Amino acid sequence: MHNHFGPDPKNPKVNGEEVCKLLDEAHIKYNFTQEHIKEIWQKYIFIAAYGMVTASENKTLGQVYEDASSSERVRGIMKEIVTIGQKEGVDLTNDMIETSYQKATNFPYETKTSFQRDYEAKRPDERELFGKTIIDLAQKHQIAAPFITEVYSLINKNTI
Repeated sequence: MHNHFGPDPKNPKVNGEEVCKLLDEAHIKYNFTQEHIKEIWQKYIFIAAYGMVTASENKTLGQVYEDASSSERVRGIMKEIVTIGQKEGVDLTNDMIETSYQKATNFPYETKTSFQRDYEAKRPDERELFGKTIIDLAQKHQIAAPFITEVYSLINKNTI
């Protein structure tokens, strides 16, 4: 697994070479890229969609992947995130939806997402980051987000 990072557009004086040198010396794998924002959104597409659906439905990645209704929710959330990311000026393409969706096949069938494990254990979780943030950005851009709204509502309903 590589950590992705790149130049900070709000702080152009910071030199990435120094950070890269430090990571090299520590033998930490990384990917320094000019497109780190895109890389972060790509990862977010996968973890937010699968995390929210696995938690709300109490299913493993394999169960979600093989169930048509669950898969529709995952793909729907992914599409909502891609559309929002595009409105935010991130160079996301629609083929990222299928690529992200297929990543679930790289995990054992019984895998639970980290969000799901936190949710089940009633530990602090990322529901606001994976749910509310998407909903707020959708509203900002006047984009319908029915899939994430439904799943976010289910997660909050089940914890009351």
